[in-house]
Amino acid sequence: MIFLSIAIDLFGDGLMIGTSLTIAPHLGVVLTSGRVVAHIPEGFITNSLRQLKLILFNYLVLINTEVLKR
Repeated sequence: MIFLSIAIDLFGDGLMIGTSLTIAPHLGVVLTSGRVVAHIPEGFITNSLRQLKLILFNYLVLINTEVLKR
């Protein structure tokens, strides 16, 4: 669900930057630089959630293999 919301956010950013570049190139550059700074924390969150998902998956596999051994 989080990946879908990020994809929608990036699509909206693309529309905003594309429209601003059509109006004035300088405005597009300003908006692009602002969006790059804004997306840095979003990347950290996405990466953390991906690692957490991998850790949880490995834990569940470990539990299942322990149950099957019994």
